[in-house]
Amino acid sequence: MENSVEDVIGNQIIIGEDGQYTFANTIEDKEDRYDVSVPVFISKSNALIRRIGKSTLLSEQALLLAIYKAKERTRDSIKGTQLEYYYEDLKKKSGADFSQGLIATFTSTELKSMMDIKTSRYAAAMDDLMNMNVFTNSWHILYNNNGIMTDTACVVASMYDKRTGKVTIKFNSDIADKIINLKNSGGYTLLDSSVMRKVSKDLATWSIYQLLREEISYKEAVNRKRGFADQKEYMTEFGLSEFKFLSTVNQVDLSSTDPDQLACARLIKEKNYEEAEQVLPKSSRMYDDWKDFRKRVLAKACKFINGWEGTGCYGPDIEDLMEYEADCAKYHQTDIHFRCEPVKTGVGAKVSAVRFYIRWDRQGAELVAENTGKETVSVEDNTVKPTVRGKKAAFDENAFLDSVSELIDEKMKVSELKKIAEVSGYDIEKIRITYMKLKKNGDEVSSDMIIAAMTGEETVDGIDYVFYRETLPGFSKDELKAMVEEARKHKPLDHKGDTDLWIEGYISYYRDKALATADDTKTTMFKRLMDMLRKDYDSKAHPEQIQRTVKTVAKEGDYTQRQYTEEQISEIERKKLGLPTKDNK
Repeated sequence: MENSVEDVIGNQIIIGEDGQYTFANTIEDKEDRYDVSVPVFISKSNALIRRIGKSTLLSEQALLLAIYKAKERTRDSIKGTQLEYYYEDLKKKSGADFSQGLIATFTSTELKSMMDIKTSRYAAAMDDLMNMNVFTNSWHILYNNNGIMTDTACVVASMYDKRTGKVTIKFNSDIADKIINLKNSGGYTLLDSSVMRKVSKDLATWSIYQLLREEISYKEAVNRKRGFADQKEYMTEFGLSEFKFLSTVNQVDLSSTDPDQLACARLIKEKNYEEAEQVLPKSSRMYDDWKDFRKRVLAKACKFINGWEGTGCYGPDIEDLMEYEADCAKYHQTDIHFRCEPVKTGVGAKVSAVRFYIRWDRQGAELVAENTGKETVSVEDNTVKPTVRGKKAAFDENAFLDSVSELIDEKMKVSELKKIAEVSGYDIEKIRITYMKLKKNGDEVSSDMIIAAMTGEETVDGIDYVFYRETLPGFSKDELKAMVEEARKHKPLDHKGDTDLWIEGYISYYRDKALATADDTKTTMFKRLMDMLRKDYDSKAHPEQIQRTVKTVAKEGDYTQRQYTEEQISEIERKKLGLPTKDNK
């Protein structure tokens, strides 16, 4: 006698008299199928968007669909049926219990349709993912705060049925709030499935789009929380090494026992991305040269996100910005546009970070809605705001304070974190950059120090030490003071721009010359630089940096141009007016 039942993944299970299970794969899947003709917003945790690890494009595509289809399953739903015995038997043989928990099941047809996957190697590729334990080893959420580190796997079990092409993923129910948005709270980013299909041609582009989409959604929510009007563009900045890990250009295997991989994973948990990149094996480290990174990573992202060929890098010149505006008006690929620029610091102006400017693509979002037959965006006041069931994602202040707490190693009270958030204008990037600057000295950082640095209260004797430490690294506070005071003496009287920028440019000009001076002079770099500043020895600094003004005085029979210090000019002007001078007092 045979009994026939259907399991929850759509197979027909035939239980023979000997108790053995066989399958007759003729029953249609009873689960909700993904209909590619109806695009949806998928709410993805920001923690998963920013997770760092080893991954592939196919596994990331599978994760997104699994998040959408994840449902809480209970034993009661199959209690007393043959399925209960089937899953018990499967558990005994494999150790995996798919009868209960946060579980997602999808077919190969669903995934291929959602992401426009046309490869003939899909089955082999999925088989490889299972053999390499990618689903259980790649998706981890790392936590590091006040000396406490945790590493939590998002997936506890996975199953791939080669006969039906079905994949079943069991998520970690302990961190369900980090995986699916059960409470419709903050900390999640809405991703349009039709847009994700367009950027699913390259793993780095896939990751970069999600990062930028998260940033603009978050910053806009914070802006509204503060009662400000929506901006045309939102700026965010990533350290170059950090961005390579977040964009999956550099990958670290968190489950590896290799010493270099272990060292890299430890440094990442400590948020020391630059050192992590250096210890990463060369086989896993990509594009050390900025030009290669710009050409091979940013160029692809620009093509698939913006819609045009290029790197997305635009300089500060008005011609570049006009070209960018023209491109934005012409091309509409996704719901956002971005432009970026390298941030250079230190000796040799090495690229240390990438600064992005992100904007909504109003027309691109409308085209998505028009082509899919579903309103996926609402358009108001020339801005594009994603909606889900007519509700806008709310800003979660507690989630923001949690992010600040995770960012700062020192233990701080909630009241201190809240004060930091308020002073920063709820700008997590501003807090991060300020904190990292203060942390460079190796000292413990207090909330007062962070607030003082953000409000400019570290300005002493009219000198903004926060600014000069960043732009002129390697000098002590006393040395900075001496250089700034000396540079002030040479500032043109009619200079109407930013004084700090003028001084920094003036000092930087001679610093580069001091660096080029032979080391056998037996003097420190500071002393050589001070000597040049005092003498202003070549009477010219880079005009684009400091725009030095040449003062001229026409003497009888002598019409040549000469330069004068501020004190000399004052004496000349007093003499013209017939006032007492040093010479005739």
